[in-house]
Amino acid sequence: SAKKVYPISRFGIAGAGLFGDLQALIRIMNAEIKYYELYNQRPISTKAAAKLLSVILYQYKYMPFISEILFGGIDDGNPQLYVLDP
Repeated sequence: SAKKVYPISRFGIAGAGLFGDLQALIRIMNAEIKYYELYNQRPISTKAAAKLLSVILYQYKYMPFISEILFGGIDDGNPQLYVLDP
């Protein structure tokens, strides 16, 4: 049984589907969030991180990640949850 819930920076991601696809997506997201925060000198918001994840999924539309994704975080005390389906 593979791990289904992962931390990404200050966020959480849960997925169902191909384990390898989910691991690759998490590696990409970790790198992109670190780049964003270094470049902009501020933390990325949950909404912006979810949008970034949707753009990454769209980039791979011809070879999609076979996974259903829940992405969530808390901004200013407000919890946010996004469902992404490639």
